[in-house]
Amino acid sequence: VLHEKKELDSEIKVGDFMSLGDNDYVVTAVGAEANDTFKMLGHCCLVFGGKDEVELPGQVQLKGEKLPELKQGDYIQIKFLGGHK
Repeated sequence: VLHEKKELDSEIKVGDFMSLGDNDYVVTAVGAEANDTFKMLGHCCLVFGGKDEVELPGQVQLKGEKLPELKQGDYIQIKFLGGHK
């Protein structure tokens, strides 16, 4: 998956939403290093278990109906809940 580097307006937090292609997911847990890695390197590890804890510090846990099926041209977006900063 290729991405464009963008500046984050906020950190990823529990309760935020992520859209991957046509699928939406709720963020249920964020590892202690996930936001720093995402800001510095533009990547993080997404886990689709919906747990309220992460196993590794760079993970973001997501809960949704099904696993994403990304295709060329799809977008990955973070929708910050309530516009927190």
